[in-house]
Amino acid sequence: MREIKNRKRYFIFVTLFVILAAVASVAIEAKKREDFDKRYYQVVDEYDTRRFTEKELNEIYSREDFVENLQLYNGALENSHAYQFIGMNTMPIEIIGHWDKPDNLVNGYGHKDLKNQNVEFEGDRIEITPVDALQVTKESQSELFHRAIFQNNDFRQNGNAISLILGSGFKEYYKIGDQIEFIYLEKKWKGIVTGFLENGERMELDDSLAFDMDKFMVLPFFEELDIENNSYYDHIFEINFWLAKNFAYLKLENKEDYEKAKKYIEDTAMEYDLNYTLLRGY
Repeated sequence: MREIKNRKRYFIFVTLFVILAAVASVAIEAKKREDFDKRYYQVVDEYDTRRFTEKELNEIYSREDFVENLQLYNGALENSHAYQFIGMNTMPIEIIGHWDKPDNLVNGYGHKDLKNQNVEFEGDRIEITPVDALQVTKESQSELFHRAIFQNNDFRQNGNAISLILGSGFKEYYKIGDQIEFIYLEKKWKGIVTGFLENGERMELDDSLAFDMDKFMVLPFFEELDIENNSYYDHIFEINFWLAKNFAYLKLENKEDYEKAKKYIEDTAMEYDLNYTLLRGY
């Protein structure tokens, strides 16, 4: 009988220990979240197949004022007096031509060998290799890099030419003035190397937003687009460009401001008949 009672006490003790450990774990995790230094919250559109059918998306993209509304929304956020809008986006670009540089400069999503893919583009067979790229607006470069890395005229479109600032990992293989052909948003561009970042430069904004820039190519976001003709492909490019430019960040001084900022993003989008929200993230 005593042995049975002792076993019961043991199991009760173990159960209480497990419960207390679980409560402590939850408390620790909550404390971690509370102490988490997060100041940059991502502005995202909701134009995906989880919320819309393909038919609905095509109808949205076909609206005559859709591109104009994307531009107006971007201007409203950039000129906001309520919040600081940080124009930046990370998206690989595809270098055209045979890649003979180190594999660690290639964006392989951590485990894939994606260099020298043979694809058809504009009726030709070409080799492409993806590399990490960061796009920044003129207003955001000082916030992100603590200095202006591009000249003012770099943010004005000049045909298909675009300035490139390369991470130090590329310095052994390119020099200032070199031209790099690449594909971005399904259009071909002629990148012109105008500078390099410092060796080991790290863009660290908060606990959740940091990039080691040695393997990045940095592009300026054009302030306006110079579209030569109104073809279907140019229209799709315009949409993708402004969606990419609006896929940016709000800087909040306090995490407690998140709900108010989210409402601001969503309400402002509704003024232009658009669907945007603000991600909380941890």
